[in-house]
Amino acid sequence: MSTEIKYKNNFGKEITFNQMQQSQVYTKHYNIDGKVKIVERIEEGVLESVNYYLDSNETINSILPNYSNVKIVVFVKTEVLVNCIKEDNYIYENGFLTGRSIEIFKYGFRICFRSLDLQEQPIRTTKYFYENGEEKYDFEYKNDGTCFMIYKNNEFGEDILAANIGQPEVSFSWDEVGDYYKNADPIIPQ
Repeated sequence: MSTEIKYKNNFGKEITFNQMQQSQVYTKHYNIDGKVKIVERIEEGVLESVNYYLDSNETINSILPNYSNVKIVVFVKTEVLVNCIKEDNYIYENGFLTGRSIEIFKYGFRICFRSLDLQEQPIRTTKYFYENGEEKYDFEYKNDGTCFMIYKNNEFGEDILAANIGQPEVSFSWDEVGDYYKNADPIIPQ
């Protein structure tokens, strides 16, 4: 079992150990056998938060006591599906479960983020569409799951109110992105 430690700046760019020592804010990544295991966020020398990637034989209850002095601990359960990766996130603040979220990744890109209440009901869903490796659109949904707004990224142009799709002045078409983005569900692509 090999362990590797990497440091990243506030923008997610890898930095050296010497650069880390000069930084006020950075993350420390513990990789075991090439997989991320723990990400610690340090601000002004204080451990502010931890993301802990659970193995299948680990439980939150067995790991949480190790972080009793950390304000925010996020436990991540990763599931590799046929065409994507699903991450279930359990957010603990001062030892208490305060939030949940699900993230879906495809080809290394996050394509969906859903926050949940403690009863596992959706609060908010955002989906992300990429073109040539660049995020092009963010999709926001109403409570009923229908698309409300499409935000353009990395290009000039106005955001799109979904109700206006099909109008002559709107150049966006669902054919451009596919059915997955029309509604908040399903979060797992077909």
